[in-house]
Amino acid sequence: MRAAVIHAFGGPEVLQIEERPEPVLRETDVLVEVHATSVNPVDTKVRASSSAPRALVDAGLLRPRVSQRVPLEQLASAHRQIESRRTVGKVAVLVRPGV
Repeated sequence: MRAAVIHAFGGPEVLQIEERPEPVLRETDVLVEVHATSVNPVDTKVRASSSAPRALVDAGLLRPRVSQRVPLEQLASAHRQIESRRTVGKVAVLVRPGV
């Protein structure tokens, strides 16, 4: 499969498209086919930085915000909420082992 990979910090010039093997799924894994994606402004700032994202979190400069955690069974409802643009932060989907 083709994958967009980044091996170093920097701008768009460090992004590379590479062939990667299909992942081997375990019992608790879910494979998601991505048709489109986007880049957030904070992503470009973190990628252009020479500091690792962990250092930014440790310094309090980068704070992930999870506004809601939903079980996998409510994924459709969570997706509708995200599309409504009424969420602040990310929505985390909880996947239990054996689901």
